[in-house]
Amino acid sequence: MRTSIRCKSAITFALLACVISTWLFIPDIAQGQAEQYRGQGKDQLVRALDAAIARLIDSGQYRTIINSDPVAGPLMVNIADCYPRITEDSVEIYPFPNPPTGVLATIINSRQVRVGFYDAAGAPGSFNIFNTVNANLMRAIIDELGKGYGIPPSPDPGAIQILQVNIFPPSSSTFFTRLNNGDFDISDLLGALGATANKKRRRTQARFTCTVFGTPWYMHVRNDSSYQTFDDVLADPDAVMCVGLLSSRLSEDYFKNATIVNKMLSDDISECSAGVRDGIYDAYLHFDPVPVSYPSPNDLRSIPMNLVSGVPLWIAGENSCEGLDVCEGNFSTDPKDTDVDGSDAALFKSDFNRSSFENPCPNCVQGW
Repeated sequence: MRTSIRCKSAITFALLACVISTWLFIPDIAQGQAEQYRGQGKDQLVRALDAAIARLIDSGQYRTIINSDPVAGPLMVNIADCYPRITEDSVEIYPFPNPPTGVLATIINSRQVRVGFYDAAGAPGSFNIFNTVNANLMRAIIDELGKGYGIPPSPDPGAIQILQVNIFPPSSSTFFTRLNNGDFDISDLLGALGATANKKRRRTQARFTCTVFGTPWYMHVRNDSSYQTFDDVLADPDAVMCVGLLSSRLSEDYFKNATIVNKMLSDDISECSAGVRDGIYDAYLHFDPVPVSYPSPNDLRSIPMNLVSGVPLWIAGENSCEGLDVCEGNFSTDPKDTDVDGSDAALFKSDFNRSSFENPCPNCVQGW
């Protein structure tokens, strides 16, 4: 049976109207665009997460989450490296980058973010103390990120979903390698800003956000110990220190002359505390100012170290080209373009003769 011209026109118009109406209900910011330079989406993701963290603090929800955890909350401090001033004289201090590109656009469009984490469920000792508060902070930060792009927060089914990627066994070197390889988009709250990984400073091999929280450190010693200050411990070349997984790098870097006994795979709280009590160890490095209580005269006391470790969210840096024969003539920012050909010549010619006097090149725009 033939379809009349009038019927065909009606069908075509209806389909076109459907497409247009669907397009109109997709936020412009969620459509994204191609990166203007390599890593632009990662830079945007840092700024978007900073905007989310600042809003979380400004709203008071940050304190609500921390104060609701009776175990971890008292051990946490807010390192104020991103003040929660959201606007000033109608100028937005923490804008959400728009339009999103690269990895940020992928997260917004898919409504999924891959988060690398250490599975500490059931782990003994100090390693799992922050499990609950970490999960609540991460969920709140991602919800604020979504709201910046018109996406509803959890528990709405349309919220950005957190897909956990387990790094096992727990290793900072493995974590940063996998982060930069693109195995996940961001980190969980698991890596202190000041430490190293892969024999490099962490902050030189990956991007990072505002510090989400910090933890002060303390030395637990016997009540009759000669140690009175942090400097007393540093000055003792024969000091024997017991540490857990979360304090292993800090102890190695700050107490280079001490003997470090690491309880990474066991209950550091009970084993290290009992070892200090029994004279096996001189001190236990822990983030809780309150030591395990024992009957006198074997009770313990705490020495503040006046050190605070800060934890940001980590975002991938760029894969290192060190030691490789780099194609310096490959001007494309397309990660799939691995050759030098006519397209690179065209890119070079399109920018040829640009100078500081006429249409200067911004420093952020670069090829591979």
